Amino acid sequence: VYGGGAGCSKTFSMLLAQTRHYNVPQYKGIVFRRESTQLRMSGGLWDTSKKIFPHLGAGPRESLLDWTMPSKAHVRLGHLESEAEMEKVQHGSQYDRIDFDELQTFTLKMFLYMLSRNRNPDSGIRPSMSGGCNPTPRGWLKPFIRWWLDEEGRYADPSKAGLVRFLSRGDNDEFLWADSSEQMCRLYGETAAKFAKTVTFIPGKLS
Repeated sequence: VYGGGAGCSKTFSMLLAQTRHYNVPQYKGIVFRRESTQLRMSGGLWDTSKKIFPHLGAGPRESLLDWTMPSKAHVRLGHLESEAEMEKVQHGSQYDRIDFDELQTFTLKMFLYMLSRNRNPDSGIRPSMSGGCNPTPRGWLKPFIRWWLDEEGRYADPSKAGLVRFLSRGDNDEFLWADSSEQMCRLYGETAAKFAKTVTFIPGKLS
């Protein structure tokens, strides 16, 4: 998760990360905004993507908001406006990398569902997911990254920036956190450790 106010390059960083495997033909990536109109807004995802992908020889399809690399690696810009359309729109899709622009505007259900689509056995790439955000006091995201914030829970704790934790789900779908795979196993059992994912928070600054 990337955190910080406007201007610290969260969107640019996510789009740049989508180019990491530009030479893998089976690569599939997607970057989401909550509303479709936000994709084409001035200075938004599509505008920013045009500053990056052409340098790799990628070809755009503006009607579909996607890019295809010379290797056939593919990156798409998409939207998830409601939970009702979420499973219908994304059914059967698999992605090596999934990014959420303004993650705090998406629901937890959307985030967790897309986590289940974060896979692509054909590419051999380790799947990854990220979200850029400016966390609000309400909603699910701020409690999710609470460990990386200061004692008051208002600002990022610089001493924890980029530190990795392990996350799994309990029997009642609660989040289970640990500082290592071994600790996850010790606290919550082998199954929790087997399916644990790594999570980190990176605060962004204008500097």
